[in-house]
Amino acid sequence: LGGGYASYRWAQWSLPRQGFRQYEIASVAGPGEESRHNQLYWTRANVLPAGPSAWGYWEGCRTCGEPTVGRWAADLAAGRLPLAGWEELKGGRAASEAVILGTRMAQGIDLASWESQFGRRARGELERRLSLLPPDCFAVRAGRLSLTPKGMRLGNALWSELLEL
Repeated sequence: LGGGYASYRWAQWSLPRQGFRQYEIASVAGPGEESRHNQLYWTRANVLPAGPSAWGYWEGCRTCGEPTVGRWAADLAAGRLPLAGWEELKGGRAASEAVILGTRMAQGIDLASWESQFGRRARGELERRLSLLPPDCFAVRAGRLSLTPKGMRLGNALWSELLEL
């Protein structure tokens, strides 16, 4: 089939005809077979990291586990959290991340909930930036913002325009 874009486009056309649904930008599944683990990440649900190099998210704070088994185990033995790093997501960064992660999923984000969390000003900035992007890459249905199939193919380029809302 050639390169990645052509293969991805073919998969978007072919797999639904075989009973699969693209439920997020990089995943397809049969009905009821979607990865609950990945969906927790994309919805910014609280996830505790377990093991070396594991990533977690808790109440607005993203963590990265110690990458080496030895240091990870030594931290645990010493009663320390085995974290290599963490960052607290606030303001525009948190708003952008919620849009970017949420639009990875076919269901997208609920705009009213997003606005209640990040504010009317952030909503206005999101709408302004979306107006500068190709309109056939996004859809708003029943109050939810999502990527179209074309938008999923161009996700990284689109998301780069939505940083720091």
